[in-house]
Amino acid sequence: MLTIHAATVILLRDGGSGPEILMVERGEQLAFAGGALYLLLPDAGAPGLLTFLTIYAVAMVTGALSHSPGGLGVFEGVILLLMPEAPKAGVLAALVMFRLIYTYIPFLLGVVVIAWQEWRALSQSRAGRIAPPPP
Repeated sequence: MLTIHAATVILLRDGGSGPEILMVERGEQLAFAGGALYLLLPDAGAPGLLTFLTIYAVAMVTGALSHSPGGLGVFEGVILLLMPEAPKAGVLAALVMFRLIYTYIPFLLGVVVIAWQEWRALSQSRAGRIAPPPP
């Protein structure tokens, strides 16, 4: 049986009204997401897996600290800067695919599920199965 022991990473910032939590990330989730991006990278110029996971973690933390939505642009820039031997076009293509797989496809699936649930609730409400909320 495979057992993965992982720490939880919590980034805190001292805000004006007290500490603020910036990011909570489980170690295994970070490793699996980084591994997925590693599989998308071109073979030429790619570092070893452990080196890349370190680069990925640095890029994730830098993206979170940048306060840009989803670390967009910052995450990609850090990956490109810390992988100077890798072909830039291949790395950018891998990053675009990674964003699609880990961000946009789950978002679109979520929109479809919420729209379907709302449509079903509206249909049931119109059919009289659910009483409308009081005014």
